[in-house]
Amino acid sequence: MKWILALSLLLSACSSKDKKPCPCAEQVATWSDKGQAEEIKKIIEGFGVQTLFDLSARDIGALQELNLPLNHYIGATTQSDQLEKLRAGFGSPSLTFFNHDLASDPMPEADLVLLWDQLNCLSPSEIRSALLFVKKSGARFVLMAHDGSCTKNHKSKHGEPRPINWQLAPYEFPKPLIEINSSNQRSLALWSCDELP
Repeated sequence: MKWILALSLLLSACSSKDKKPCPCAEQVATWSDKGQAEEIKKIIEGFGVQTLFDLSARDIGALQELNLPLNHYIGATTQSDQLEKLRAGFGSPSLTFFNHDLASDPMPEADLVLLWDQLNCLSPSEIRSALLFVKKSGARFVLMAHDGSCTKNHKSKHGEPRPINWQLAPYEFPKPLIEINSSNQRSLALWSCDELP
């Protein structure tokens, strides 16, 4: 089923209703990178993704230009006022929105979880929690920022974003199925959730 995507979540999941957004909220990769967005669309088509859980897409114009072959798009936000606007403006049986905190809330069932670089400003314990939620959700794939040139993973200081190489300790992921390069130097990598450690 093809439909035009209007909008999804507006803020980074590493912020909460009562806290100021961490720097990731302002620096997060979004659908505005048209080349990257088209590659994500190819992944959706190629792997038969029917349901997408998207944690940080924010660009209305860019999303309106995409015609994603999805049955169900799920967007999340950490702010109640934004949630009401999303539901009122764009909610439908195939476009749903809800409040979600990446490190503390279970994830809805979806074929693909699109994290962008939301994990890059979380602590190691928060990252482990979020990844556990991904696996428990029953998702087939996860797509997120990956820096293969990073030679050592460092802890985030005061919520500051930092590059993460998921193939290095303490994560030690297998080689990703696909890597998408970005014009803004960020790359996204796709993993099968069944292969995550």
